[in-house]
Amino acid sequence: MKWKITHSKQYLIMLFAVSLFFLFCFVCTIQAATMPGYERFQPITTKINAPTAVALDASENIYVVESSNNKLLTYSQDGQYLRTLRGLDKPISIAVSNDGRIFVGNDGRGDVEVYDADLTFLYKLGSGDKEFSRPGAIAVDSAGNVYVADSKGDKIKVYNPDSSYKFSLGSSGSKDGQFHFPTSIAIDELSGEIIISDLQLVETEFGSTQGARIQVFDLNGGFKRGFGNFGFGKGKLAKPLGVDVDKEGRIYVSDSYQNIVQVFDSNGIFLGTIYDLDNPMRTPLGIAIGQKTNRLFIASLNTSRVEVYDVIHKPRPDIKANNADGPIGITTNEDCSITVSLNPGDRTGEAADWWLAVDTSLGLFCYNASKDSWVSGNSVTYQGPLFNLAPTGLGHISGLPPGTYTFYFGVDINMDGSLDDSQLYYDSVEVNITE
Repeated sequence: MKWKITHSKQYLIMLFAVSLFFLFCFVCTIQAATMPGYERFQPITTKINAPTAVALDASENIYVVESSNNKLLTYSQDGQYLRTLRGLDKPISIAVSNDGRIFVGNDGRGDVEVYDADLTFLYKLGSGDKEFSRPGAIAVDSAGNVYVADSKGDKIKVYNPDSSYKFSLGSSGSKDGQFHFPTSIAIDELSGEIIISDLQLVETEFGSTQGARIQVFDLNGGFKRGFGNFGFGKGKLAKPLGVDVDKEGRIYVSDSYQNIVQVFDSNGIFLGTIYDLDNPMRTPLGIAIGQKTNRLFIASLNTSRVEVYDVIHKPRPDIKANNADGPIGITTNEDCSITVSLNPGDRTGEAADWWLAVDTSLGLFCYNASKDSWVSGNSVTYQGPLFNLAPTGLGHISGLPPGTYTFYFGVDINMDGSLDDSQLYYDSVEVNITE
């Protein structure tokens, strides 16, 4: 019997109509926050035992120091082990300048040692040994100025590109512009700001204790603003030991007590949390985020690995058949479930065309939510803002004749009702049906 287009449409309407109507009613759950999406990548584990701090060079090669093992390990951009530098003395901080100089802070010697890209020693900052009571964090700006958190000295020391002393900022205390054990530094090049975490003293019912906050300074050391609620839970900081900033100005803070990374906007508004319940961090310390690849690296001390997360800025649709990326094969007597999800990246709330389509031997069919039916050719499924769509089942395929069916789910952020390839983000899955 000849398979007609009207028959294929009928099957597809029965397949998806009810579940898709429910799916696009989900827009009421949209959040206005600009928290980026994220996805956990394979962590770096080769030769890693107890990572303390992590840094990236201009090519986003990876540098990891281990304080308990007195060594520096280097890795390529894709996480392949390259080499080891031994003979350090409790290294607790690291940074790499744009010209490839490697700055290592040794707690044992109280110094910051500088190496070239071949790990050849060059010099030490300032007076050398005992220049710092504890060089807890290092950052280098694009001009080559070096910023070192002298954690026990409650100050930030700044050095010129030639390693000569430039100035210091901060003093002991918990007022604005003062520090109690500064733990990390990041430079926001776009805004011209220095971002510093410290363990500000706070008063509790049991007396004074170490708290948590983030302070922001201009590049001359002038205090601008601060934020941070000490405590446990959503948006609160218990023990911030690592900080970095992405190219959008979002601030990432590792919390070694809560075993998470909290994300804030540049004004301290809480955006969200990065973690993985199936692969939890244990005592996350130093962090670094790549300005090119948007990858976030986290030194997870007590899991012996450097966690790697892809911080997603672009929308990422996903469609699966029987929970697989495909292609899959079924017979005409077997069912196949279709599931879609969307991570909007940092485009949450942006107006978009949504598309759900299937390509068959009879042509392309798109689901039209307003008509609650499948139509032949390009027809937008839904128009509305992007939102985080958790994996949502659309129903089961059954009774379709043999053939190859490719299902597509995507969004384009030029909401005009027509398919705009230059703004389109999509995923597909192939289903092969046999007798």
